Amino acid sequence: LARVPGDDFVQRQEISGWSITAEADNTGATTEVGEPVHGGVVGGRSLWWTWRSPGNGGVTVSTEGSEIPTLLAVYQGSSLDSLSLLTEDAGGPQARPSSVQFEVTYQTVYSFAIDSPAGAEGPLTLKLAMDEQPVKIEALRPRTEPGTDWQVEFNGDALTRYELQVSADLQNWTSLGDTTGAVGVFD
Repeated sequence: LARVPGDDFVQRQEISGWSITAEADNTGATTEVGEPVHGGVVGGRSLWWTWRSPGNGGVTVSTEGSEIPTLLAVYQGSSLDSLSLLTEDAGGPQARPSSVQFEVTYQTVYSFAIDSPAGAEGPLTLKLAMDEQPVKIEALRPRTEPGTDWQVEFNGDALTRYELQVSADLQNWTSLGDTTGAVGVFD
């Protein structure tokens, strides 16, 4: 039998970005030995995701769009026996989606578990949105002279972190670095 993606903590589904919607189905998922009870309610069909924060600030994570009642928990830790609970929500009456808000730190890894009360099975949705998202310049063509390195300069807010990313298809992005300051230079 094939395992459900994200069923085990060590095989968490990796997500990335400032605003994310991930869909899954917990049909056939299980609870691991030693796994915490999420949202303070016994479930039985948990799925796991992992996310590295691309910035500092507030973030909202919810199960809005899920077709079954949900339990949501956010953890830090690299194994089931070292997890530290940051926040959790058990949804509510009439199968209200679970939702949590918390502060994140740049490049810190967070793990999310979605379970369902009494082991209900079906489609699940994980939504994540950081409160402040970067300004994205879709096309940037720095000038270069033959035989020299290229350089990008910009003016911005003195307390904001800026990240330079490149893409060949505007779908997949690679970071070239980041800087903080009112005047930034990438080279």
